[in-house]
Amino acid sequence: MARKLKVILVVEKGRHFFYYKNIIRALCDRGHSVLALFAQTEDKFMQPIDQLRAETAHFDYGRAIYRSSRKRVADLCSLLLNYRAFADPAITS
Repeated sequence: MARKLKVILVVEKGRHFFYYKNIIRALCDRGHSVLALFAQTEDKFMQPIDQLRAETAHFDYGRAIYRSSRKRVADLCSLLLNYRAFADPAITS
């Protein structure tokens, strides 16, 4: 007996859904569960996604956390520590 998979697909924009639609449908038709997470969604691109969810029992979607282009505190700390290591060779030895 084949094992059923749980697949998570993370996509930046909802408009890219049409690239994955046939893959998602094929996986769901084989009994696998697919969860698609979209970081950015626009209402005009959600209709095909809603339609596939209505037609397919094993498909669902939700929102992903979208990381903005601004540097986060951890990234800034890492960057500063890297530069500190270059400025003071005693740190790296």
